[in-house]
Amino acid sequence: MFFDSTQIQSNEISSNFGAIPEGKYLVHISETEEKISGAGNKYLKMHLQILEGDYKNRILWDIVNLWHPKDNVREIAEQTMKSICNAVNVLKPEHPEELHHKPLRVSVSLEDDSQYGEQNRIKKYLPNSVGASSKAQVENILSLPKRGGEAPPQSTEATSDDIPF
Repeated sequence: MFFDSTQIQSNEISSNFGAIPEGKYLVHISETEEKISGAGNKYLKMHLQILEGDYKNRILWDIVNLWHPKDNVREIAEQTMKSICNAVNVLKPEHPEELHHKPLRVSVSLEDDSQYGEQNRIKKYLPNSVGASSKAQVENILSLPKRGGEAPPQSTEATSDDIPF
């Protein structure tokens, strides 16, 4: 192969893979994969696609160690999965695909990794509270082909409570 890079005009291309700022983002689980770690432990890798804002369509990743041999690692994974199930209102999924394409919010932090630099970590999975700015995005995701159970009913009524905010 011969390629003369001096004949190609340079374009400034920004990386779309750098870390995003800390905050809460509306996402959906777009893909899940059961994988095996280098140590031989099975885990669930999740791809979470951002649905709105400056980082729309960016992908975040999380790993859930549901089958890890250490009890404390497995317990953390079980709590994470419980949060995800509650956030998407699929309380007893039989397959990871049942969690796909259902809007939820994630709280993202920024951590410095000695090998890879700044990395995002998902700290919390939260139910989506539909606001005016995200309603169209949520309806778009809910219109995708359903692989899991029925989507939870979406209410447009405000909730009345004693919380002052």
